Amino acid sequence: ALFDAALQTVGLSGLAEDGATALMPFSWRGVRLHATGATVLRVQLSVTGQGEVRLDAADALGSPVLTVDSLTLRPLSGGTAGAAVAASVRDALFRVEWVPVSTAEAEAEAEVAEAVRLSVGEGLADLPGSPDVVVAPCPPGQRASPHWALELVRGWLTDDRFANSRLVLLTRDAVVTSPEDTPDLEHAAIWGL
Repeated sequence: ALFDAALQTVGLSGLAEDGATALMPFSWRGVRLHATGATVLRVQLSVTGQGEVRLDAADALGSPVLTVDSLTLRPLSGGTAGAAVAASVRDALFRVEWVPVSTAEAEAEAEVAEAVRLSVGEGLADLPGSPDVVVAPCPPGQRASPHWALELVRGWLTDDRFANSRLVLLTRDAVVTSPEDTPDLEHAAIWGL
């Protein structure tokens, strides 16, 4: 998996002059494996000629793991297929796409659960019994919000009453879904929790 990730950097090497052609490994020369078992690779990619690169991979301490003197690359045949692959590789690292889900596709029968909304300032001790779902709205615009959420989750996990319950932390603007959105950084930290 590490070597596969290293090879994907070849697509960013600039060898495809038009930027629309996907390049695939074709011929390998001078391949030497120096060590095995690395969990981290640092890869240096050097363009050595027309359609050729050299790969040097080292572990986290800088010890050599793999050397490839020459990897010859050829364009992916198939015209539009190659262009489509190249475009998807080029854009894959830089875009999050949100796909709307139609509520019409939802099942007609839904599971009914008892839900309790936790009010601001209210704690777990204030909850009656052990509801199926507890919805906890996160306080907006407060730097202490992530700490509040963490303490709530810690309390939740240590209270046996909630062993079969679900905790829902309700955030607002934690994730940017369009270019016009302004994220709430405190809620983003909670969303990442």
